[in-house]
Amino acid sequence: MAVALALLPGPALAQAPPPVAANTVRCTYDTLSQEDREIALLLIFVRTDSEEKLSESWGRNLVVANRLLDAARSRCRAAYGWDRSKGRLAYDYAMSALTLEAVGQAVESDGSHSLKPIERFFHDHQARLRKLSGYGNEDIEGFAEYLSEQGWDEDEDKPRALAKSYLKALIRRDAHERSFAAQPAR
Repeated sequence: MAVALALLPGPALAQAPPPVAANTVRCTYDTLSQEDREIALLLIFVRTDSEEKLSESWGRNLVVANRLLDAARSRCRAAYGWDRSKGRLAYDYAMSALTLEAVGQAVESDGSHSLKPIERFFHDHQARLRKLSGYGNEDIEGFAEYLSEQGWDEDEDKPRALAKSYLKALIRRDAHERSFAAQPAR
């Protein structure tokens, strides 16, 4: 994997950076070029055939992905005069957005499940879900039953785990968005 990545052209390094996005929590994510976004997804969410290989390469992959996100965040910080706190929230938002992309692709990969019911659950229960961190292994009351009502088979552990991961990423992204908005303007 490392050899394959070394052979990839460096789109962010070889080309001018994309323009800086709007002064919102989305800036870091939106400032990433499409190529950088895809590379970050590949680097962060790559799967290998063994846990040993995964742990060996994942740390190195994360360093490269962090560089892509840091460059985008730095462009936003410079353009809008963000302090460290705002920069960190925008970085965390970008990671949550990348997680949503990766997990969303996994949920929909076999064609039997859609993200729409998960997103509907999030929007319908947003006030209650905002009390959760989105991290950890907390139970999300009513979500398993809701998935069953939507036709998700109770015996399908992997799709249900992916659905829960997607919901948690929605919770985290929302928390970063709200925290960013609560920061004082400069």
